[in-house]
Amino acid sequence: MGRHWLLVLALFGWLAGVFRASGATTGADAIVLVNSASAKYLDFQRLIEPYLDNFGVPYTVLDIATNVSTANLTNYALVIIGHKQLDTNHVYLDATAQANISRAVSNGVGLVNFDNDLSIGAVARYQFVQDIFGFTYGATTSGANATFPPTEPSSQMHYITALHPTNQTISLRTSMSLAGITMPTNVTGVLLSSGHPLLAVRKVGLGRAVQWTSCDWIPTDVLGPQEGLDDTLWRSLVWAARKPFVMRGMPNIVTFRVDDCEGPFWWAQMAIDAGFKPFLPVFLGNINQANTADLRRMVTNGNATTSIHSFSASTMFYFNHQTETSYSDSAISNNFYIGTRWHVTNGIPISKVVQTHYSEIGPNAFAGLSQWGVEFIPIEVVPGTVEYGSNPALWLMAGPYRNYETPGQGQSTLPLFYADFLTIPGHPEMAGKFFNCYTEIRDAGECGEWCPNNGDVATVIARGTDMLKRSLDSLALPTLFTHEWYIHPTSCCGSTTIPSNNWRAILSGITNNLASYKPNYVTLDYGNQYFRATRTSRITSSQFDSSSGEVSVSVSGYADLDTSVKVFVGSDSEISNYVGTIGAFTNPVTVTAATVSMPPEISSQPASRTNHAGTTAEFSVGANGTTLSFWWLKDAAALSQATNPTLVLPGVTLSDTGAYSVIVSNDYGALTSSAANLSVVAPLVINSIRVSNGVASVSWNAIPGNNYSLQNNGGIDQTNWSDPGPALQATGSVLTATNSISGSTQRFYRVFLTP
Repeated sequence: MGRHWLLVLALFGWLAGVFRASGATTGADAIVLVNSASAKYLDFQRLIEPYLDNFGVPYTVLDIATNVSTANLTNYALVIIGHKQLDTNHVYLDATAQANISRAVSNGVGLVNFDNDLSIGAVARYQFVQDIFGFTYGATTSGANATFPPTEPSSQMHYITALHPTNQTISLRTSMSLAGITMPTNVTGVLLSSGHPLLAVRKVGLGRAVQWTSCDWIPTDVLGPQEGLDDTLWRSLVWAARKPFVMRGMPNIVTFRVDDCEGPFWWAQMAIDAGFKPFLPVFLGNINQANTADLRRMVTNGNATTSIHSFSASTMFYFNHQTETSYSDSAISNNFYIGTRWHVTNGIPISKVVQTHYSEIGPNAFAGLSQWGVEFIPIEVVPGTVEYGSNPALWLMAGPYRNYETPGQGQSTLPLFYADFLTIPGHPEMAGKFFNCYTEIRDAGECGEWCPNNGDVATVIARGTDMLKRSLDSLALPTLFTHEWYIHPTSCCGSTTIPSNNWRAILSGITNNLASYKPNYVTLDYGNQYFRATRTSRITSSQFDSSSGEVSVSVSGYADLDTSVKVFVGSDSEISNYVGTIGAFTNPVTVTAATVSMPPEISSQPASRTNHAGTTAEFSVGANGTTLSFWWLKDAAALSQATNPTLVLPGVTLSDTGAYSVIVSNDYGALTSSAANLSVVAPLVINSIRVSNGVASVSWNAIPGNNYSLQNNGGIDQTNWSDPGPALQATGSVLTATNSISGSTQRFYRVFLTP
């Protein structure tokens, strides 16, 4: 064998740590998983979507029947399973897709699961549900109520149920079906039904998850909206979501409406003094000049609004109740002439809201309303139909909650909330012109409204508080509603006057009870206009930049006034929210809703490592927060100019051995990472080359677990190095590779670290 010239070269490389960089942009919105091939797909449209839209949750719908990818769930703050029987046969949600859901939640994404078909007998349908909750299963059960146990330390309520008194019970009209689950000890039932879990929650890794065991309470034949559970639905979304999380929500505005008004108006002035801005629809034929003058003063001072309610209790202005038909065109025109003269002669501006007597109005009345500048018609029956009569009309089918249910009788004791554009039969030209925003909590008392009286003042206060609180908590338009003849006798009805001292006590009692909401008492005109803006516009998405703290929202549609948006931060009982403003707009726009003060949060810790002497060592930390600063420490002593998320130590020696940590800080706090140890071993050099039978055995210093590549070429001046084989992983402190050198007169080797 000829003599071989062997040149030994050692090249040094490094493997960078993987970390989530500070300043990453993540979603502050939700993704909803649905399955258009499921038999229960329409449950999302009928039950869940109306709530999401009313609450103003920005969400994207992912139909797994057409796009099963769940790989990007971490781009969202919240995953919502939108309906029952999402994929019972696993046609679309295979093991990988389900693992992605589990992993996303463990990494901090929230989950709210409305699919309660969780098992076949005792066998779980979904692995991701088991990963997250670990339920065991039995037969489907039923519940006849909803109860609110204290589940937190010191007998406190969970965030989701915190708006309810301890151990409150809400009775259902009929029983509902519940998933037959048994919760492990690390899952909490924050809402129960007949002793069974209705709403179960768990913290999983960095995430939070919510399981609803039934949505049967949502239809009105079981319970329905405005009955005390709406707040637990939106608060379950907020609690689970990774923060910050955006939801439009509603500002705490409060309105006051008193029908059948004719005066005297001493009580209205006292309501104004208490902070209210009452809407006072009048009986045109019953109001005298003195009371008209008093009404004009309140309205022109901006403290109240008014429009014509009816001529009297028996003679309608907008509809002929006696014949149960619309007035003739000439008769309705004459009515509007009389009404216009009354407003003009007395200098009383016409409210943009007209509340008709008995909610009855003929379709031919809307042209006159349009000329008056009226934009809002609170109504619960179709125009041209009769609410009180021989054949009473069914309730109006409209959003948000009455689009899909079989309608009941319009005049019922069920709470109602409309916020939708009104369709005028026979008048397509009126489409989109009149908005119906209407709230009545009709089951607050046996009378079907607030009905204040001079009996038990405390009961009257409680009833009025309940009406407003339920609407505030449900994110509907809160309206304290009654008739004037409950306050004092009128030409229509009533027999007792509430003394002024009691009336004042009633009003102050209600406002005191609502003080924690910090309500803004507004006119019904403003309340209607605000809710209309929430229907003509939609928050389509939201992003959070953790470096700047900016939360941006993208909105579509249009809004004719400024609207607000809530940006939720914090966790558990410490959840709070910023309030951002979206200015009036006519075209889609993206705005900064809030700049969130995010304290530092370490998402990935520095990792210990062993380096060859002379190589570059790197330590990295993953962190989130607003405008972060970094300062690296060695053995708890600060390193000079080490102020980046990654610490780079070039050409390490034995003197660099030690424990490295980093302080991550901003204006809102500071955290110190865990320590990562650096060990330095012998340099990466080739120790020996042995040649035998045309094979070179090359040995070098190694670090167990590291990968190395050996390359060679035939001349020192050549640049085309070849790999004699795949990368090798070291299991000890020395690694040896072999290479055939048959036919070569010289061979040069180099070795380096590889990922």
